[in-house]
Amino acid sequence: MKIKKLYLTSLVILFWLSANGQIFSKDFFESPRQDSLKFGYFFDYLPYLKNNEYFVTIIKGYTLIGQQLRSGIEFSPSKNIYFNLGLSYNQLFGSKNYQFYPLLRMNLKFNRLSITTGNLYGGVQHRLLNQIMSYESFIWTPEEYGIQIYYKTAVHDFQTWINWRQFIYYKAPYPERLDFGINYWLSPMPKKQNFWLNAQLLIAHTGGQIDSSNSPTITAVNAALGYKFLANLTQNLNLELKNYMLIFYEPTHTAAYKFTKGYGLWLNLRLKYKNLSISQAFWQGAKFYSPLGDIYFSNFNPYNGQTDGKKTILPTTIDFTKHISPILFLKIGFFSYLVDYTKLDYGYYFVIRCRFANKLNTNVLQNEL
Repeated sequence: MKIKKLYLTSLVILFWLSANGQIFSKDFFESPRQDSLKFGYFFDYLPYLKNNEYFVTIIKGYTLIGQQLRSGIEFSPSKNIYFNLGLSYNQLFGSKNYQFYPLLRMNLKFNRLSITTGNLYGGVQHRLLNQIMSYESFIWTPEEYGIQIYYKTAVHDFQTWINWRQFIYYKAPYPERLDFGINYWLSPMPKKQNFWLNAQLLIAHTGGQIDSSNSPTITAVNAALGYKFLANLTQNLNLELKNYMLIFYEPTHTAAYKFTKGYGLWLNLRLKYKNLSISQAFWQGAKFYSPLGDIYFSNFNPYNGQTDGKKTILPTTIDFTKHISPILFLKIGFFSYLVDYTKLDYGYYFVIRCRFANKLNTNVLQNEL
């Protein structure tokens, strides 16, 4: 009887191997076909200063001054396949925490579709609202790692990604952390290119089943729905409107963020004349929080546990940008926040960017910094 069972088992295994012969075929083990390599390089240096003079809200003022450097090579071993290989460096002046990150990215490009693995086009290149993902994220999280899909036509502009922030091993003393995002722009009038509908989603997850920490599983959902409108008033004067409705929802109901649901309203008008732009905005948030957003616009501060339930902010920004040379870019700005119509905070920023490269058309997204 045992011999009969062994015989039948052997037949099943042989049948499975024959049915799946392509998996173990000769092609699987052969060396890949060698195409002619094309090489390029990139160098990107960015010193920055951002001073936040905050006095009246749940977050106090702080100053960010430092520098970043990204440099490496790009190469294409075959059509539609591109690699970036290099090193990223981030330093906050006055800190002995010198941060180095490996740069390794593969881009698969197929007409309007691009798939990126390794280093993501992250931070401001996700083009999320500051309330959902802080514009300072390029300092706190200089590099993101995971997978990203980008699709662009005259009508559709879509990207989605997973950023794996913290991997866990069995019995790790900390939980895993990851983010999942979607940003979709729809241009109903592609010939004019002056009106877009926009939907944004960011899910921040902390948890895991194999770690030894006692941290609860927390999932925070932030979403926004709005539109962007552009109008050329004169040859050099442009008007831009951005209006959004935002929500916050914590379906795990751990109360780790004090609130489990809330909302925000963002209205923004900007006038741009040549290199100078002035914007006036309105923000009202009630029990709103985003783990990756600018804490100033949240109603909860996880670092000190303070909450303010609901607040109204009138942000005003004056911004000057200038391309000093083909490889040198300057950005200077001043901003103020009028909180609940009575209290004033302010700040300023200064950024220089020097970058030059021999590109191989590997860029997928535009960096709006």
